[in-house]
Amino acid sequence: MLNYGLWADIVELLRYYGSDRVREEALQAAYLKKKTLSFCCAIFDLQPEQFRCYTRQQSSPIRWNY
Repeated sequence: MLNYGLWADIVELLRYYGSDRVREEALQAAYLKKKTLSFCCAIFDLQPEQFRCYTRQQSSPIRWNY
């Protein structure tokens, strides 16, 4: 929902589950887009290093095979 949802979806998610639950789930997410990660850092007042998806990302991106 955080990666692909609309603003209304995110507002509803926060209203239904509460910010604490959404925060904990976002921290344990295996993958978040860079924009989503930045958004979560801003609204939850966190650092990217606190997110599981940030600490477990590949050190070098996979190159395209031509």
